[in-house]
This record gives sequence, C-alpha cells and structure tokens, in this order.
Amino acid sequence: MNRAKDFFRLGVLICILGWVWLLGAPPSANAQNLLAHEQIILYGLGLRVEPQHQTVPKDIATVVSTYLQAPDLPPESEIQIPEDAEVRATLRGPGLAQPLQLSTTVNGQFEIPPLSRAGLYSLEGIRIVRNGEIVLYGSPESVTIEVIEQLLVTEITTRALTADEIKEKGIVFDRSNFQAYNFTAAFAVKPGEEIKIDFPVVLPKLQGAEEVTAETVRIPQLSNSSLIRVPTIIPDTLKLAQVKIPNLSVRTFTFEIEKYEEVGFEVPPIPGVIVIPGDIGFLNQYFSVMLMVANAAPDGSGLVVQDLTAEISLPPGNDTVVGTSDDPLAMARTEKGLSPSIQPVTKPGPDGKTGTADDQDFLAPGESGNAEFLVEGRREGTHVIEMEITGTLIGLPVGPVTVRGRAAGSVLVRNPSFTLTFTHPDIVNAGEEYTLDVTITNTSGSPANFVSINLYPRNISGATLVDPDDNIREIEYIAPADSATVSFRLRSYVTGSVYAATLDSDKKVAGRFELKTSVGELDIPLSPDSLVLPRETGYLPQDLRNAAVALLGKAYAAATAPAGALPPDVLRFTKKIIWDRAVDVAEAGLRYDMHEPLQDTASQLLMDFSGSDMGRLVEFYPDEQERSVTRDDFTGFD
Repeated sequence: MNRAKDFFRLGVLICILGWVWLLGAPPSANAQNLLAHEQIILYGLGLRVEPQHQTVPKDIATVVSTYLQAPDLPPESEIQIPEDAEVRATLRGPGLAQPLQLSTTVNGQFEIPPLSRAGLYSLEGIRIVRNGEIVLYGSPESVTIEVIEQLLVTEITTRALTADEIKEKGIVFDRSNFQAYNFTAAFAVKPGEEIKIDFPVVLPKLQGAEEVTAETVRIPQLSNSSLIRVPTIIPDTLKLAQVKIPNLSVRTFTFEIEKYEEVGFEVPPIPGVIVIPGDIGFLNQYFSVMLMVANAAPDGSGLVVQDLTAEISLPPGNDTVVGTSDDPLAMARTEKGLSPSIQPVTKPGPDGKTGTADDQDFLAPGESGNAEFLVEGRREGTHVIEMEITGTLIGLPVGPVTVRGRAAGSVLVRNPSFTLTFTHPDIVNAGEEYTLDVTITNTSGSPANFVSINLYPRNISGATLVDPDDNIREIEYIAPADSATVSFRLRSYVTGSVYAATLDSDKKVAGRFELKTSVGELDIPLSPDSLVLPRETGYLPQDLRNAAVALLGKAYAAATAPAGALPPDVLRFTKKIIWDRAVDVAEAGLRYDMHEPLQDTASQLLMDFSGSDMGRLVEFYPDEQERSVTRDDFTGFD
C-alpha cells in the first residue's frame, strides 16, 4: 500500500473476514470460482513500558521508555506508525499538587521532571492515542517511581593525631608549627647558721705608725610616729619570682640590719632566691579529618556511585582571605608536599584495608567509602569546614548522571594544658650540684605531641645549669591525664634551706612544688649552714679558693649529718678538723699574699688537706684519747 494503514482496526477486520471465508465457503467450490487469491498473515502488537519500577534520588530527572513491538514480525519488516499517534500517561505523587499529564511519541520516552519531594510516584494510564481515541494500552499500564530523600549519606569526623601517627603519615614540621607557654619558678632560700672560723694572726708591730681611729656611723633613731607597719612576707605568697623575663636580674644576697629595740621595730630578713625561667613547647595539633560517604539507595535499585571525589574548604582567618598565615586551620605538610585538599572516596579492596593499591572507587547500594584529610590546627576554637562531593551515578534509565553534594563538619582545636611539678632539694649549698626534677602532667583532653621543656640559662639566678647547652628536654607524647618527668643538673650559688616557692606562668600552666632530701657527693645529706672563713682565704686565686671551700662545705655536711644518714663507706669525723683545715686555707692565703709562689702555696695546701701532719700527732696531741679522736678525724676527712 502507498499510504499508512490502520493496523489496529484493519488487523481485526481481516482476521474476522479470513475466518468467515475459511468456514463459510461451500465444499464444492474450486479454483475456477475465485476472482483473486491473497495470503494474509496476522502479527500480534504490544506497547512495552520500561522500567516497571525505578528508584531515583530527589531533584534528578529520569525517563520511562515505550516500545511498540510485534514479536513475530520478520526482522526485515518495519512497522508503519501513523504520524499523529502518541503515547500519553498521568504522573501522580506526593510532590505534585495536581496530576501531571505527560506525552511522548510511540517508541519515545516520558521525560520525568526532577521531583523535590521523596515518596512513591506512579505513571498511570499509559496508552497510545490517535485522533482522541485510545488505540492500545501499554504493558504494564502503569509504572512506579520511588524518589528517595538522599542518595549519599555523609559524615565528617575529626580526631587529633598522636606522635606515632604524625610520623606514620609522613607529616613534617618546623619551629613555626610549635607553640610555647612561659613559666618562671622561684625558690626562696633561707640561710642557715653562720659558722665563723677565726684565724688569729700575730704580726710584728711597726714602729712609727700611728693608730688611726674613725668615728662610728650609726643610723639615727627613728621615731614611732614615722614608722609604717610592714607585714612579714608569707612564704606561699612570695612574689619575688613574679617578674617578666627577660627584665629579671636577681642576685643572691641577705641583708643583716641592726635591731632597734627602742622603737620595737625589726626588719624581716630578705632571703636568697633561686629563679628558674623557661618555657614548655608543644607541636600544634594535627587532625585526621575523615569523610564517610554511604550509598543510601535501596538494595536492588541498581544505583551505583563511582569516581567519587571530595574537596575540603578551610575557613579564613581574621583577614577573611583563605591561605594566609592567620588561618586557624591549614593543610598539613608531608614528605610529598602539601597534603591534597582533593581526595578520592574509596572503599577497601580484597585486602580489607584502605589506602592500598586495591582500593575500589565505586559504592553499590548499602556500601560506604572514606576520604581522609590531614589538617593542622593553628588557633584554638571550633572551626567549620566544608566539603564538596562529586561523582557519577549509574543505574538510572536516563544513563550516567553527575551527582554533587556538600557536607559540613567542625574541627575543635584545643591546646593542651599542663601542670608542672618541680621537685627541688630542700637544702642547697653554694657550689654544690643538684638535680631539679620537673614532672609535666597533661591536664587537658588533648594529646600533647613533641613536648619540650626549655630553661633559659642566661636568665637563671641564684644557680646555673651545670652545662648551659644542656637546657632542653624533649618528650615525644603525653596522653591526656598522663605525665612524664625530666631532670636538669644545676649548681647553686646560695646556701640554705628552701622554705617557699612560687610559679609565674601563662594561663595554661599550673605549678606544684615538692621538696626532696638534699644529698651531695657520696650521698651525704647537705647542711644549710654556711662557713664564714677568715678573710685571708680571699687572697687565694678564685679557682683554688672555691675548690677548698667546696671541700670544706662537703666535709661540714658529713660532720653534721644525722646519725645513720651517712653511707656505710663514709666515716664520721668531728667538726674540729674542719676548723683546722679552714685555718690551713687562711694560712695559705696569707702566704700567697706575702708573695709566696702560687705553686708552693697550692702544694702545701694539698699536703695539709691530705693529712701531712698525721705522723706528728704524738707531738701535737700528747693525750692518747685526744690523739685517737684526731686520728679518726684525719682518716674520715681523707
């Protein structure tokens, strides 16, 4: 035929006529009675509609396809479709105020618009219409569309990294990544009893010299009305250490002021002070910011998301410009450079681990993947971060669709806080070395990484570090509520007992103080008393004098130590030999002042300290008992 046929009615008509002709023709009919002969083959037609059910994320368009089919039609045959025929249907659902009438061509697709409300929708009354009349209904006549609220469910979690994790992830840092809290610890040292050693010197009287007398200058008497009452300094309110570094210059001293009984006024003694300034440094917190993405499509929906990536956006600082030095957060620096701000979202592969070569980059319904970002916290506070997620959704009738989403989270930067416990000897001796223990307790809920305690050697007063270059102690990691202890070796410039202490520090540092029993060389308990030697000892060179005085101080501590306090291998001796050796030092000073060669002076003093008079004890001490005690003194001192 030269024009389109109406197959839908003509097929039915021909079928009826064919069966009438076959059943109603007389048996005697033959070929001579036929005007014409034509073989008519009938094929069934159907309108197939797909898919019967589909799942679509909200706000994403989709399609429903129609196919006009004749299953038995030979492959070379073609169905002629009238141009005015169309397929119509009605879309209903919770997001539509009124049913939506849709139409398409035969073998075309219904364009389902993006639906903004989740729920179950139906495309009903699918049919072919020509000239306003229904020609054929679809199979099925209606299909369903399930619109889901979310395709991707996201969650952002942050966690502060430990020191081991920082090293494991290859994070690198320098001094700019550290912060520090300043502190100044001060110990008030009360001098002990002064033990004066006299050295009588007999000199020939020089003729012609006249005695010179000088008037004694005294402080004039103060009237009661002019006095201001000064409260006594209470040890635990000592403020001597509360001085800002480096404007601190404290020298150890003690005033002795004459008492004025007439006015009833007594000035309290000003103690010596040991001041130890320093700081406690720690690395900025580094965070693992983990994005978790889950495919929330129902099982069986066939919706798979692949090639997912996430890009993190960090907040700006006070200058409102991202990427400057005042930003509260920054991407961490690693051995490979700056940690990427765009990461793939992957799930574990066959090995069950993330971050390996077999990770998979697609998420089927019900599966989840992760992306990790390494971030440095530069400033305390809660800082909001955002992530933009991009991927490809496959499984929709319309084909692959680009999907995008955003997720937001926060990073809480909270610097650690510390309590410093200073364990200091209860007694110090000038020139004597001792150990200062500092226990650092992390009193916060944040980990403290790469902590360092730094003392300022140039600003320490009343003592000094034995090795000025050995002023830093490092601790790799202190967990929340945990602590670590470091020690420093100092040499005191003052002698006395510690009776008060205070700490001046930043707000994040608190202080405690503990005193420990002081022991010197050979584990001999120290004495707070001071030996006041004759002035002639000051004539010796300083190094020689200091060595002699230090030895006398240790000997005095041993002589005055409580019973049972001496180590087993240290013999007890009396204080008399200390006085004798102090006189030997004064004699050496006098000889040196009278121009004796230094080598001779030092050699004779060494012999005196070594007990060169041991063989002359009988001559010096005729009494056997006194001689026995002196012999024990020589042995113990040696």
